[in-house]
Amino acid sequence: MDWLILALISTFLFSASGLLDKFILSNHSFDSKSYIVCQIIVGQLFAIPIFIFAGIEFTYPLSIFAVILGSLQVIPSIYYLRAMKEEEVSRVAALEYS
Repeated sequence: MDWLILALISTFLFSASGLLDKFILSNHSFDSKSYIVCQIIVGQLFAIPIFIFAGIEFTYPLSIFAVILGSLQVIPSIYYLRAMKEEEVSRVAALEYS
């Protein structure tokens, strides 16, 4: 039953992040590319403690493959933020999460 509570919290946080993205992009007129760069920089601040405590292990072909696939995640994020800037949150979020 714990998984249900965690899933509901996750859904709430995804919704809150969509509303926050819409608020910031609409009111402060950021470009979606500069906004995604700011999100990446802030995300790295949370990743640094994980690397410090867990350590870094580099496995040659798989680590490079993981970095490339992780970098490809930026492309759909830019289009998501552009859509969020121009359309209602409910429409964009429903399409994004379906």
